[in-house]
Amino acid sequence: MQINDLTQIKPNRIPAEYTIYAYNKYCENLIGHNKWQCISTGENPSKVLEEAERLFDSEQFQKIEVKKKTFNQKKKRHFVSTFHVFDHQPKRNFLLLVGMIIIALSFTSLIFLEII
Repeated sequence: MQINDLTQIKPNRIPAEYTIYAYNKYCENLIGHNKWQCISTGENPSKVLEEAERLFDSEQFQKIEVKKKTFNQKKKRHFVSTFHVFDHQPKRNFLLLVGMIIIALSFTSLIFLEII
């Protein structure tokens, strides 16, 4: 028996899997109909994102989400997280808006105090 026979062979690392889900708002009134559809799955994130963007640009769906599924060797389970979202809703950064309003108000109050 050799030392190599005693060491455990580590399993190959399982690559991350990327899945595209599409939301169809037009099916809201259908009872028992799933509004989210699984479109495709792949291992290359750039190709999956290209496909998701192409699908979003076709305007067939209101929202496209790309989910990333990874396997944790220590916990022996899969983890799923949102990788990227394509949505028609405008991006609102309220913190930036509030900061700009505060700066504008403080600037005008400084000008007003200097005049008096």
